[in-house]
Amino acid sequence: MATDKNPPISVTSTPPAFPTPTPTPPPCDSQPAKLETRLHHARHLLADPGLAARITAFVNHGYKYFNPSLEGRWVMSDRFSSPTAIHDTLGADGIFAVTYADDLPVACASVSRWNGDMEGRGEEAGEEGWEIKTVTTRMGWMKKGLAGRCIAELTEELVRQERERGRNGNGEGEEDGRRKLRLWIHVVDELNWEYWRRRGWEYVRGYERPAGEMGSKHGFRLLVAFKEVDIDGGLGKDARARGVLDGLGRPT
Repeated sequence: MATDKNPPISVTSTPPAFPTPTPTPPPCDSQPAKLETRLHHARHLLADPGLAARITAFVNHGYKYFNPSLEGRWVMSDRFSSPTAIHDTLGADGIFAVTYADDLPVACASVSRWNGDMEGRGEEAGEEGWEIKTVTTRMGWMKKGLAGRCIAELTEELVRQERERGRNGNGEGEEDGRRKLRLWIHVVDELNWEYWRRRGWEYVRGYERPAGEMGSKHGFRLLVAFKEVDIDGGLGKDARARGVLDGLGRPT
């Protein structure tokens, strides 16, 4: 629901058209689906136009759902407006996490480097970290913690990467001597800020946005928030099971 700040990434071919998926209810309890969350790195999506097109279609389908009480205030539209938009969103080293049910995508989230907010603030202040984006769940599969599972997997991967690099950090968020991974989101106040706030995300700043932007019919307040994860401690299985990074609320 937002325009990304990332510079365009060139691609060598245009992904083929992929039909928009139709709502699919979860299977009955007697035949549970096999759930698997896969990580798709930016370089892999560039090399696989078919996969990029499939994820693009799924995200666009998910972004056309709103709570019925809010439908009159927003115009439903595609999150990715072109075949290359998914690559622009991820940048050079972003990641998509997609949860599949018997190979059907049912939830996703992505992460890319934080380059400051949509107003251009933050970069000059030395803000660092990663931005959670494109969080969505297939209709019929909501409220099962699946998008949260995607965010948790992304977080674990970022923690793993930081550990591999063996960075000592440069001071930010390390008053206790432990390294921190900082995650950021843009979130629309009226749509889902309360959801993210209850899950430990901290408000940083907000902006009043006019009608017509991001599909809003009446204007809205766009918030910037962050959350820190202990790199040395990691997210852990217990935290993942509790869904502490549950992302069923949609950031950008």
